[in-house]
Amino acid sequence: MKNKINNLKNTSETEKKNLESQLNDLGNKLQEKIVAETTYQNQIQELGLKIKELEQQIENSTSASEKFERQLINELANVGQD
Repeated sequence: MKNKINNLKNTSETEKKNLESQLNDLGNKLQEKIVAETTYQNQIQELGLKIKELEQQIENSTSASEKFERQLINELANVGQD
């Protein structure tokens, strides 16, 4: 009877260690996923800022082109009046 109790006790300790190990593994995997998610969110934020910067550059370029076009039209009109 004592042998059976000791065997159950040993089995229980082995199972406990196994479950603790699995729990630690899950905790490590969760931490890795959290780090990956944070990195992913930071990259999304950086890309959003880059998109806004490029949109601003396009807007500035378009504005400069329109201004240059108006200047050319005015110059042509002035040439035609001379």
